[in-house]
Amino acid sequence: MIIGWINDLGYCPGNCAILGYVANHFINEALNPVSNIYHLSDYVFPTLDASGNEITSWTEDQTFYVPGGQTTSWPPCGQQNVDEWYTGENMAAMSYFYTMTSSQGGYSGATAYNTLRTAQDALGCVNNTPGADFPTGSPKWDITPRATSPTPAP
Repeated sequence: MIIGWINDLGYCPGNCAILGYVANHFINEALNPVSNIYHLSDYVFPTLDASGNEITSWTEDQTFYVPGGQTTSWPPCGQQNVDEWYTGENMAAMSYFYTMTSSQGGYSGATAYNTLRTAQDALGCVNNTPGADFPTGSPKWDITPRATSPTPAP
C-alpha cells in the first residue's frame, strides 16, 4: 500500500514501474488459474527458491507450498484479528492496482479487486452499508479504488 500512496502523492507519476511490479503478484494471485487466490489470505509469499534465486513462474511459486498445506478457502471473518486481516490488507493494496493490467498474463486489476471484494462480501467480511464498519469492527482496510469504470464491487 505504501507504493500506492507514493504514487498517489505524485512521487512515482505516470507508469510507475515498481507499482506495476508489485501489482503483478496480487493480480495474478487473484486471477491466474495456475495460482491460488486463497494465498491472498496468507501472511507471507515465497519470493526466492532454496538457492536464493528469484521465483520466476507461477508454477514454480506453487511448489513452495507444502502439499496439502496450501490455503484452500477463505478464513472465517470472525476468527481473524481485525488488525491482521491479511485478506483485507491485500484487498486494500489491490485498490491501487485497479486501473492496471498485469504484464504477466494481461489480467485486469479491476477484475482482480472486484473478484476478491465480492468473495469477502459473500462471507460477510465487508459491510456495504455506507459509513458502516466491517463486521469484525475495523474499517481501516476498506480502501475503495478511485477509478469508477468499471464500477468497484460494493
